[in-house]
Amino acid sequence: MYNYCYSICCRVIFSFCIFSLCASAANASDVNALPFLPRLTISGGTGNSNSQADADAMIPLFGNNSGDVYTDLSGQYGSDKTWFGSLGLGARQAFNNQYLIGAYGFFDRDQTLDNRWLVFNPGIEMMADHWDGRINGYFPVGPDRRIQGQYFGDQIGLTNKEYFQGHSQYDGLYNKETVIGTGADADIGYIFSNFKNLHIHGGGYYFTMPGLAQNIIGEEAGFDVPLNRYIALSLDDSHDNVHHNTVLLTLKLSMGSDASHHQDLAVSDRLLVPIRRHVATLYNSSGIPESSSFFYTGRNNVLEKSNLWFFSQNSSENFNVSNGMSNCTYEHPCNSISFNQNNINDINTINPGANFYLNPGSYNLSDRLVLNSNQSIYGRNEDYHLPASSQSGYPTFIGEGFDIKNAENINISNISIDAVGTGIEVEDSSNIHIMNNMINTHNGNGAFFRGINTEIYINNNQFNIHNGETGINIESGNSGVTSINISHNIFNIANPNGTVFGLVTYSGNSMINLDYNTFNLSGNEFAAGVVSGGYEGSRVINASHNNFNIDAAGDSTANAYGLFLYSGTVNADNNQFNLQSTGSATGIRIYDIGSPAIVNIKDNSFNFNAPNSQHEENNGGVINDLGGNQWNNGLILQN
Repeated sequence: MYNYCYSICCRVIFSFCIFSLCASAANASDVNALPFLPRLTISGGTGNSNSQADADAMIPLFGNNSGDVYTDLSGQYGSDKTWFGSLGLGARQAFNNQYLIGAYGFFDRDQTLDNRWLVFNPGIEMMADHWDGRINGYFPVGPDRRIQGQYFGDQIGLTNKEYFQGHSQYDGLYNKETVIGTGADADIGYIFSNFKNLHIHGGGYYFTMPGLAQNIIGEEAGFDVPLNRYIALSLDDSHDNVHHNTVLLTLKLSMGSDASHHQDLAVSDRLLVPIRRHVATLYNSSGIPESSSFFYTGRNNVLEKSNLWFFSQNSSENFNVSNGMSNCTYEHPCNSISFNQNNINDINTINPGANFYLNPGSYNLSDRLVLNSNQSIYGRNEDYHLPASSQSGYPTFIGEGFDIKNAENINISNISIDAVGTGIEVEDSSNIHIMNNMINTHNGNGAFFRGINTEIYINNNQFNIHNGETGINIESGNSGVTSINISHNIFNIANPNGTVFGLVTYSGNSMINLDYNTFNLSGNEFAAGVVSGGYEGSRVINASHNNFNIDAAGDSTANAYGLFLYSGTVNADNNQFNLQSTGSATGIRIYDIGSPAIVNIKDNSFNFNAPNSQHEENNGGVINDLGGNQWNNGLILQN
């Protein structure tokens, strides 16, 4: 009720202010339609969490040199796919050329990460020769909360309603609610005419969030430096209790009636200066801060997972096939030495599709472990209530890795593998999820795939590969690869005596999505971020927002490559390639041996540190530069 009354009062005050100013401007002498040129400001900025581009056009509808009524159109778009579009109406009036009062109202269409919102944004402002200040209000129009999904308690770190019985897990259900709130921000600034009209400003913001979401309170500050009549540089910083600290550096270009960037401090010359709004959302490009919370649905005792078989290093219970379903219950978990190939095959006979819950400890493998269809492994904490983590410790498999052959519907999550040879090998299998694992290998690859039929997901893992060659190797099989999704992984690969590759694929018809991974590659002969091999077929690699740190540190014959293609298509955008070599470094190399290789690049950064470097070496393929790419310290050489 308080928020509703507050909203009504603010709208009434705003309506009165803008009506009064419009009336004052309309009654002034020498009022003209379109009294002076519009002002257009275009800017681009980057910060610690987002890069953005925006435009703002203020168009005077009628007025004179003392006041005007204007409309304002603005919009912003960020690299995180958030944006806003805004349309406003306002009025400004100068009094005795000493101070200026303004009022305005905008309707903002905001796109946050998951939702779209409509917001009414009124504000009032006052300016003098050196001082300026504004107060903005933000009032959601329509829904201010949306349900984003439903989760069990252990999926969000809550265990108070979770319990186990026999081979089953039960929990309560929670809804994730995303909300926006009613709020305001205030900002005051000062222009130092003796310091090239340096403009500093600061203020704060507060948003009352509905539901269980935390209210947002923060502060902001920044400065604007005019570089000349048209260009200015600004630095802004905000900090609050929800989104924490954000810094944004912006370069602005202004054209039209405000092209002076405060060169003249007369109040009447500030009728079209930009309006400072949305100071609470420097962290993205929407116009309203968003927050999420979880609330209990009232649904309890819901079966989350069945067919659970529990193992623990601290148990003394041996698996006994004659005991059937009485083995490995929550109340009586089996010991770690019972987790072996014979027993998991027997469990597959007793209870097909078993889910293995293992708490932290050592699990020794004398040979590679082969999982059957629909069997999955989940690392859990000591009491099994939460997924295992670096804080709780992982169940660690020592000696050998895992094989998945002619199988489907398998999850491997939250475990650690310390293997001699390849960590995980998958052949002629489908619907495999490898997530949140720590995989350490010696003299082998991180993961190897052959003949995949349908989708594979490799997410949020860390691969530490010692004396090995490849992070992920994908080869053709009987069926070819349909889709492999590799995202948010870290690959640390060191092979001091040979070659290293981040991703190698020789698959036929396939779609490989490579997003938000970090590859730290170190070898002494040949090192490459992505290698697309020589088999024909419609192989496509979509590589986006990856970081490739590639070091070929041998002798003068060592080679470092960002992308190395024999065939296939690579679409690469927003990646960073740091290429270091004691010999040569090449951003993109195409060595065509069959169907033409195609590379489409956009908004990538290639950084070279080598005695010999070149952007591209193209032998028979196609390289399409779609713009925004940066080539640092590399010589341009195309064959």
